[in-house]
Amino acid sequence: MEMQKGTYIPVFTNRPQDYREWRQRINLYRRKLELHNKSKEAVLNVLTSLHGVAWRQLQPKVETILAKEDGGFDLILAELAATFRYNKDVEMPRAFERFIWLEPEAGPDAPGLRCRSSRSST
Repeated sequence: MEMQKGTYIPVFTNRPQDYREWRQRINLYRRKLELHNKSKEAVLNVLTSLHGVAWRQLQPKVETILAKEDGGFDLILAELAATFRYNKDVEMPRAFERFIWLEPEAGPDAPGLRCRSSRSST
């Protein structure tokens, strides 16, 4: 997870698989600035750190977000969640992806044994 220099704000990569971690980190950042009574600055910093799909999602609503006295941060998170939230009906779980795409480790595994046994029987 990258951080924007100067403000130490977590930068979102626009990848759905990174959204959950970014959201946890951005909420910590929000709490930090709320402790210093800088809620509006937190909203501005998050908006200026966004780019790509995340920025295009929020760009039409920037004025509305900035006009809110309270709740601007929640509006940002709600809009981004609608786009990047993990959808269990559509996406494969990470464990399944690892099982399918990672190569098996060296050693006796089921496919390796099957191949060896088919060769030895001929």
